[in-house]
Amino acid sequence: MKGIIIAGGNCISIEKLKEIIPDFDIVVAADSGLKHLNAVDVKPDYLVGDFDSVDKSLLAEIDISITSVVRHPVEKDKTDTELAIDVLNELNVDDITILGGTGYRLDHTLSNIFSLRYIYDLGLNGTIIDEYNSVTYIRGVNAVSMKNEGTYISVLPISDIGAEISLKGFHYPLDHKCLIMGSSLGVSNYIVKNEGTVICHKGEALIIKARD
Repeated sequence: MKGIIIAGGNCISIEKLKEIIPDFDIVVAADSGLKHLNAVDVKPDYLVGDFDSVDKSLLAEIDISITSVVRHPVEKDKTDTELAIDVLNELNVDDITILGGTGYRLDHTLSNIFSLRYIYDLGLNGTIIDEYNSVTYIRGVNAVSMKNEGTYISVLPISDIGAEISLKGFHYPLDHKCLIMGSSLGVSNYIVKNEGTVICHKGEALIIKARD
């Protein structure tokens, strides 16, 4: 079962949002992410947050027969996005996509990106997407295969020990290469065959698919 969280940051185009929403079994709005769903006339299954930034007129229009409202205090230990992740985890989803998780607030953007590790620790698949990027998390002995979509692929180590990475089917292949944290060696690669594979042998890394 697949769940999607719509947060309040930069979202994808209205046309793409309309196209992908039906692919998900459960739709969760995290606070002001409600505005993006309102733009495509979609009622979320859940609305989660402290509601400090959501448009109050939109909040007043919520039909509780359609949308379950999960309200939290403003002073809390988790972000609205992380609270939305908890809701989906309790609903036994297998896969979580976050939209609107990136934007002008760099602290929120980084927090949302690092929430992919939290999702992974829950035993779920997690992805953050916006108009230009898709971000996933990989750790330990693991592999991610992807189709050639003409995008840049970057592998960024995020653990103290770095990440030991192999890249198959890429213009710049790697074979058990240790990327230290802060290294730019894994930035702006691309797939040269129909499919490429990122293999993590140890450590932790983010895999970012990006387009200009």
